[in-house]
Amino acid sequence: MARQRSKIVLAAMAAGGPEARYDPVRVQKLFFLLDREIPRYIDGPYFHFEPYHYGPFDKAVYEDLDRLAEQGKISIDTTRRYNQYSLTDSGHERGVTVLSTLPEPAARYMEDAAKWIRFVPFKHLLSAIYRQYPDMAVNIIIPQAAPGYPHASFRFAMPSFLSGMARTLDFMGTLDDYQWDTSDERLDALALYHDWSAVGDDLGAAMNTYLAQGTSREPQT
Repeated sequence: MARQRSKIVLAAMAAGGPEARYDPVRVQKLFFLLDREIPRYIDGPYFHFEPYHYGPFDKAVYEDLDRLAEQGKISIDTTRRYNQYSLTDSGHERGVTVLSTLPEPAARYMEDAAKWIRFVPFKHLLSAIYRQYPDMAVNIIIPQAAPGYPHASFRFAMPSFLSGMARTLDFMGTLDDYQWDTSDERLDALALYHDWSAVGDDLGAAMNTYLAQGTSREPQT
């Protein structure tokens, strides 16, 4: 089981491309989606996710990544605010080989999931996960990502893999409109975007609460 799971980990990460990097939250969500959406295509599920503060979590994901790093298949960049996980050349080569042996729907699903997870803003990622899998929202600590919270806009389309496996057969891409970009600058910009967006939302919520409390204390005329 552990050997097969490691192969799936490499294949899923390789599906994002040779330069793909994943932060801790996003790499967890990638394997959660594979476990929930396409287990029968990949002989899964392989993990045991539980609801945590930032959605589905299983420490075994990190244990696998650490083990693959020891084998020279994964590189872990610890110099940033959050660890960044990427494949080494040998890890990517192995991942691509495994990816080529999977059923076509599973391989395509992995490619779409790996790209979407990396580029969608953080709160939108959590919100989409929570709406589709409400059992994973019970320990949520970001109200703006909760199911039903009003969002002004979504720059990224709701992915086909969160609307049912059947939509992965939409090979012409008529159901979704993604904005893929593999540049490091784009990734950094998106990281700053969702960080500051979260700060702005928190400040807004705090000010609204303060104003509501202040209004309730005013004497009635």
